[in-house]
Amino acid sequence: MPKLLVLKPKEVIKKLKKLGFIIDRQRGSHVIMYNPKTKITSCCTFTYKGH
Repeated sequence: MPKLLVLKPKEVIKKLKKLGFIIDRQRGSHVIMYNPKTKITSCCTFTYKGH
């Protein structure tokens, strides 16, 4: 099985923004993003080192 791609949280948000997502809300390390064109909601949970 191939290795998984490791991305930093800022990279994931940047890539989702390129796909048309906008940040709807954020609470702690949970970012809820929404795409107004497709009406799709995406929840990203990031674990930061030191938590």
